[in-house]
Amino acid sequence: MKWCVRILCTQVRDLSTAVTLRQDTSSAFFLNCPNSLTRMIDDNSFPKPRSYKFILQSLRHEHFGGFPPLYYERAHFSRRNFLIEVHGPRGLEEYMKSFRMAYGTEGAKWSASDFLFTNKDEEVSMLDIKNKTKIIPVQMDSKDTFLSYIVEVYEQPKSLNDAKVKHLKLTPMHIEQLTAGNSITLENGKVVTPDEVHCRLTDSLSLMFIYAKTMENVQFLTESKKAAEYLEGKSPAKRVSLMYHTTSLEVLKDPRYLNFLEQFGQHVHHVIDCKELIEDENMRLPAHYFTKVLHTVNSRIFPAASSQGFHTVDKAAKLSILNEFMKRGLKVSIAAIGRNVPLRLEEEKVVFKQKISEIATNNHKAVRDMIEDKQNLKKIWTTCENIKSTKRFKNEPFIVFLGTASMKTTKYRAASGIYINVPGNTEKAVDPRISPSRYKNSFGILADCGEGAYGQMTDHFLGSTGDILRNLRVIFITHFHGDHVFGLGQVVEEAEKALLEVYTPRDAEKVKKEAPLYIVVPENILLYMRLTLNLVCPYFKARVRLIPIFNLNPCRKYFFDSTEEVRVPPIPEGRVEELIADLYLTAGPGLKEFIDYLKSVMGIQRLHSFETQHTVNSHGMVLNGPDWKVIYTGDTMPNAMLDNFIYKTDLLIHECTFVNNIARKAECVKHTSQKEITEIVRRLKPWRTILTHFSQTDMRIARLSQEAIDEKIFAAYDHLQFNLSDAEWIYKLVPIFEKVITNNFINCVHLDRAFKYSHCYFA
Repeated sequence: MKWCVRILCTQVRDLSTAVTLRQDTSSAFFLNCPNSLTRMIDDNSFPKPRSYKFILQSLRHEHFGGFPPLYYERAHFSRRNFLIEVHGPRGLEEYMKSFRMAYGTEGAKWSASDFLFTNKDEEVSMLDIKNKTKIIPVQMDSKDTFLSYIVEVYEQPKSLNDAKVKHLKLTPMHIEQLTAGNSITLENGKVVTPDEVHCRLTDSLSLMFIYAKTMENVQFLTESKKAAEYLEGKSPAKRVSLMYHTTSLEVLKDPRYLNFLEQFGQHVHHVIDCKELIEDENMRLPAHYFTKVLHTVNSRIFPAASSQGFHTVDKAAKLSILNEFMKRGLKVSIAAIGRNVPLRLEEEKVVFKQKISEIATNNHKAVRDMIEDKQNLKKIWTTCENIKSTKRFKNEPFIVFLGTASMKTTKYRAASGIYINVPGNTEKAVDPRISPSRYKNSFGILADCGEGAYGQMTDHFLGSTGDILRNLRVIFITHFHGDHVFGLGQVVEEAEKALLEVYTPRDAEKVKKEAPLYIVVPENILLYMRLTLNLVCPYFKARVRLIPIFNLNPCRKYFFDSTEEVRVPPIPEGRVEELIADLYLTAGPGLKEFIDYLKSVMGIQRLHSFETQHTVNSHGMVLNGPDWKVIYTGDTMPNAMLDNFIYKTDLLIHECTFVNNIARKAECVKHTSQKEITEIVRRLKPWRTILTHFSQTDMRIARLSQEAIDEKIFAAYDHLQFNLSDAEWIYKLVPIFEKVITNNFINCVHLDRAFKYSHCYFA
């Protein structure tokens, strides 16, 4: 099988460079594993082989953040055994050990031979049955944080070179030894290796994957002795045929970089992965187009439907750089998702453009069909957009559902994540650089942070994502399951980058005071979190405080033990208030600082946890404002602890993994079915209820029963956004969405019926 570089994702959006060098049903060879790679693999119908091999250019989440969810997804959903090999910079082994320790405590299956670490400067040899690969890391900075790679690939041919066999006068015994891969010694004393007599499929199968985003990286590359061995004329066996550049516009404009590339010869094919030069419209996932469909039905609660790109391509710079490459006689092309780049340029068939065009056409089809029926859409808009809420809250929050899927990301739903924006205390002055005019004195709380959470924030808030990240103050992780925590590192990393846009590293003390970040996590992952912070927070690590979730639980003496015997008696409302007051009075220094900040700056009266009943130790979140109360359950089955805290609740956000009322299965895996939630709401009577955390069978829509609708329950979608007071009428949209959307296709024919339902419910 010939080797071919297949581009899975580029630096556009929340992704980063990720390519596969070769893939079949037995093995796949990857460069980097950024966050959301699992979703990209699924959307590109990528085969799921038994063996994965990764080489990482850094331990940043842009290169490594997708590895934990990928391993989690394959380990828990694959029926076959598989092997993963990981090679990367220094610190990889320590980080992965902490990850395995944290996950090992939750019952995940690990074995000592799962990971083969390489964090040395030495060359690495990776052997397959049919192919031999040699990987050579090249240091790209003084701290050995970033690496480039030279990959030498040798394909074992099926036949010998007849001319060489005849010239060397080889006997049948000699041929048998050489075919078996053994060297031989001729009568004249000459040693003949198998490579000397085998037919080579290509002149060279050497590749270079260059990470050069700064001029410091370029300096290390040009001074590298390892890279110098592959310059043109040095050695015929070490000619480079393909160079993949993960770079920046600054580097590409510098003539020193191009002068260095010229030395490798004009036969090299250069593939440029530079954010400013790549069109992003074709890189959107099916989920983006599905959100557009939701937007056409109701743009008020689904505002994330921009027709603009995620960024603007610098066309003048793109043309200038391409011309500069061509003037020097260098073969160059721009990276694009879905493109296959063979090691010899003349073998490339320009079909990826047609493929991408087909994908874009199919994704647009549902949106186009919806928009063509303008008459009915206009009626629905007129009916839905003019709704007014009768109930008002003081300093009410607005809530955004970033992800609503369970277990893993799907084509149409991302993993769990809910962003809650609170107005804050207007009497407290805030640094205007942190809170610009649009979000002045408002702060963010992120409840759970599944894989791809940052990408979902980017899609939703677009150009305001930096402001949202700078205002993020609390991240609450309910439990350490992958679909609730694997996006945390990237969010924290991108938040620090956003702060660096308005501050310098010298302002660390001021940032610590003005922009603290409190992360509430289960106790068993504190070590893992500390190592993660070391990687993602090189400048403002002091602003991050870790709060053990158990310390926020006012009912710590009531719990679900390992024998699954429920030890939660009903607690009177007055007694619950006393327990919460005791928790605040007896809080230690770190917890007291957190509580004071919530009250004095964010305007949050109370934030505490309560234990839920799940397969692992899990907690829900209770959030109290001046005159409102929001409860988020996280993953749980129906339990008595929720009953003790749900009094006077304005919004209950409850998981609903099994919409189809599979109660027995829900009980086995300790989740909740729709029927059980309906009974809970009927009995405890929260003002409004929204469901999330749907199973893989409910990819587009989670259908609700009439009983659930009667209890004013709504099933969330990704990018659902609303003010708390808008929850008064959101449930009325359920019949409209169910007439337009199914789990098989977008039902455009029934828009007229959707209008009838909208008129009936909102008249």
